[in-house]
Amino acid sequence: MEVLSSDHIEDLFRLALLFSGQRDAALELLVLALSEAQSRTTQWRTQRHRFLWTFRFLSELATKKNAGDGAVAEFGKLSELIRAARPRVRPALLLQSIGGGKSGEVAQLFGLRQGEMRLAWLRYREQSVEAGFEEAAVREAWHRISLSPEETSVLEKSVRPVKIRRRAADRFLALSAVFLGVCVLLVLAGWEYWRKTPDFLAGLRMREFLEVQRQQGPAGIEPFAGSLGAAQDWFFLHGMEDVTVPPPFASVSLRDVRILDWNGSPAACFYIQSPAGMLVVVEAGAIGLAGAFQESGRTRFEDWSGAWAVSGRYAVFLLVRSTEDVLASLLR
Repeated sequence: MEVLSSDHIEDLFRLALLFSGQRDAALELLVLALSEAQSRTTQWRTQRHRFLWTFRFLSELATKKNAGDGAVAEFGKLSELIRAARPRVRPALLLQSIGGGKSGEVAQLFGLRQGEMRLAWLRYREQSVEAGFEEAAVREAWHRISLSPEETSVLEKSVRPVKIRRRAADRFLALSAVFLGVCVLLVLAGWEYWRKTPDFLAGLRMREFLEVQRQQGPAGIEPFAGSLGAAQDWFFLHGMEDVTVPPPFASVSLRDVRILDWNGSPAACFYIQSPAGMLVVVEAGAIGLAGAFQESGRTRFEDWSGAWAVSGRYAVFLLVRSTEDVLASLLR
């Protein structure tokens, strides 16, 4: 039995015997506990952790099976002292009395409050002193019991790993976690795809142009009056050649303009007087819309309405601080 060392198995047998009062019943409890522990060997890093869990499991198993209260003569006073305590704290007191752990660790193992464990331990110590039962005598009584060769042989033949049964709720939670993970992956994939679409990029660039305009203030503004369709000469004089204006944007009336350097390319930012807004002409490649030729779309954010179109090398953005109906009237 590689699940636990022989010393640990002897301690577990003594615990089962103390609870059951009979060797046959104790052996039966021990087989069940070791079989369960062997099924969970990967859950613990050390033998000691495995022993502590099995010790607790065996005490709970004995309680559930209503193990008898028959006294075992070999335990002497130890049996009486342990049985004098409440059933809830008996295994914790026993583990601490044989040096299996400190008070705080034992309390945590058995789900006891620190104060409850300390009080039970003080009472146990007082009763030990009154009975003239010292710690050395406790451990001597404890180690007086051992497995016989026949009982060891029975254990070796009987202990088999048991299949851990998953509760229906556990299976449901596991399936839900997998389903949720798949949904999250699909959402992330969809988000990544949407981030690369022309509509998303155009809306993002509109916000960026608005923010830059707010930060620039009046500096660098040149006078301009007319429609976008009549600005071909102006574009040529400012180094923006081959600008083709999409027809819906050609009749938009503009006033004043500012030239910005946008990723190494000039961007013409025109102002609209009524309603308040702006129109931007910039190379499509400078804003990540290269290859989206002849694409167009609409967007809405905060109190701004926007339209955009890509024609040839250039993209045109129109933003007004108004409703979509007003934007549509400008583009007619």
